[in-house]
Amino acid sequence: MNPKVDVFKFDNKGMSALDWSDLDKSAQRWIIGVAAYEVLEKLVVWHFIYHTPKEQTRGPKWMWYALSLINFAGPISYALFGRKRG
Repeated sequence: MNPKVDVFKFDNKGMSALDWSDLDKSAQRWIIGVAAYEVLEKLVVWHFIYHTPKEQTRGPKWMWYALSLINFAGPISYALFGRKRG
């Protein structure tokens, strides 16, 4: 079992953030995976916003592009609320 890695380290100068090399390999892989998912999620939702006719979109498209920049919640909100059904 890996030892717990604190997000902040303490030294005689106070508190500072960890460097990438301070993280173990599993934490680095997890961060890369989440970042890749985030990029893919945004690309997919931008594709759908661009190709959905404005008559089938609730609200202006620029608003959905801006909201999609919110991590995780933005693209999911477009999928749930941004497109008109039926």
